[in-house]
Amino acid sequence: MSQVRNQSIISMKAFNTSMPAYRILTMGTATANKVMVWDTSTCLIVGASASESSVTNAAVNVVIGGTCKLTAGENISTGALITPQTATGKAMHAVNVFATATTQVPRVFGIALEGISTGANGEVLIMINNVLIAATGA
Repeated sequence: MSQVRNQSIISMKAFNTSMPAYRILTMGTATANKVMVWDTSTCLIVGASASESSVTNAAVNVVIGGTCKLTAGENISTGALITPQTATGKAMHAVNVFATATTQVPRVFGIALEGISTGANGEVLIMINNVLIAATGA
């Protein structure tokens, strides 16, 4: 793919001093209009960072629709559902999407439009699903 197209981007503020580009983001804790790297499974997904920031309160471009680049936290196959990696905000496979028994359906960020090697950047179609459902085992 190699090119990002059809993006919806908003400008927000960096919650802390370490905001890498191409990471999945969540809202900063108890703050308005600030984002940080997604860090726990209870966080809501906001979008992906299109730029990096090393200064708190600096402007960060956040992609909320269309396609974006993401850094992979593991090898990802073309067409895989993507979820954030805890603490890094990197892309990883969404597992247990059709959950059973005591597992949960993960928050889904989107679909990989190309294969992405660990640590590399690749294109993802944004299709955010913040619904976290506990499986009933039925």
